[in-house]
Amino acid sequence: MLQVEWAQPSPESEQRLAVERLRSIVQQVSEVNGLMLHDRPICTGMILELKQEDNPMFSVQMRDRAGEIEPSIVSSWSPLQLQSLHNAIGSKMTALVNHGSPCDFCDIRAVVATSVNNAVARSCKVED
Repeated sequence: MLQVEWAQPSPESEQRLAVERLRSIVQQVSEVNGLMLHDRPICTGMILELKQEDNPMFSVQMRDRAGEIEPSIVSSWSPLQLQSLHNAIGSKMTALVNHGSPCDFCDIRAVVATSVNNAVARSCKVED
C-alpha cells in the first residue's frame, strides 16, 4: 500500500486537485494492467484500490498526517509530494503498533534487514 498524507493542513481545493491528479495516475496504471479501480472512503480520507477480480493488487491511502519527521519531497507530479523515507517508516511503525497486520511486520523487517546489510557493507569496505 502506498500512503499519501497531507503533510500540513492544506486548503480543500489543493487536496481535491491532488486527489484528482493521483486518481488519474492510478487510473492509467489500472488500464495498462487490466485492473479495476475502486474508491473506498475511510474516516480520515480515502483509499484507491486496484483490483483483479475481487483481489486487491495495489492500493493508495490518502489521509491527514498527525506529524512529520522530515519535510515531504517535491515530485514531478505536482501538486503531489513524496513522503520521506523516515516519515514512511514512522507511519509504518504507527500502523504496526495500532494494527499489527502481517504486511506491517514484513515491511519493518525489510527496513531492518536492509539497514543491517548496509551497515555490514560499510564496515567491511576495503580501503584502496
